Amino acid sequence: MTVPQITLLQLLSRYNRLKVCEISEMMSIKDSTTSRIIDRLEDGKLVTRLRSKDDKRVVFIELTKEGYTVVNNLKKISMNLLKLN
Repeated sequence: MTVPQITLLQLLSRYNRLKVCEISEMMSIKDSTTSRIIDRLEDGKLVTRLRSKDDKRVVFIELTKEGYTVVNNLKKISMNLLKLN
């Protein structure tokens, strides 16, 4: 897992549901880069894309159950590393 993938997962954990453009802005990267990261996370079943009911052009990204599990495991690892110092 790459740092941008972890960052994206953490953002979704914090905000629950974000548009691709919101993620791009928060991460200071292009929408096309964000989409590639999302593609990889979606392949790993960690995130899912949801079309807006109001505007089909708008796509929201959410964590899956597996995604939440990964984020929680990453938090545990981080806490354990902090305890070592």
